[in-house]
Amino acid sequence: MVFLALAQKPSSSTMKLNNKLKLWATASASTQSIEFKNLLNTENFVDLVKGIWNYLLMLVVPVAVIMILYSGWKMMTAKGDPKKFGEGRQMLFATIIGMIIIALADQAANIVQIILDFRN
Repeated sequence: MVFLALAQKPSSSTMKLNNKLKLWATASASTQSIEFKNLLNTENFVDLVKGIWNYLLMLVVPVAVIMILYSGWKMMTAKGDPKKFGEGRQMLFATIIGMIIIALADQAANIVQIILDFRN
């Protein structure tokens, strides 16, 4: 099927699209520099890493809260089944340990900044 489609004559809309893409590629190739937006409004590498870390924390903390609620729901709906209760308990402990590791990593980064005197 793919080979048949390639062998057919392209439609006028396809030809127009190809011409537009060629014009865009020509215009893009004529520029000498590429400019990126500074989305995090950072001036140095340390601020960039902090900005990325803060965005990651904004994602991780809500996921951890949802995991804690889900593990509690799993334990409550176990109905006396020790296997299901154990799964919920294991998920709860894993989530709490993960959050402790993330908090320690954040503090370790702060300590390294203080030791290397990267703070402003």
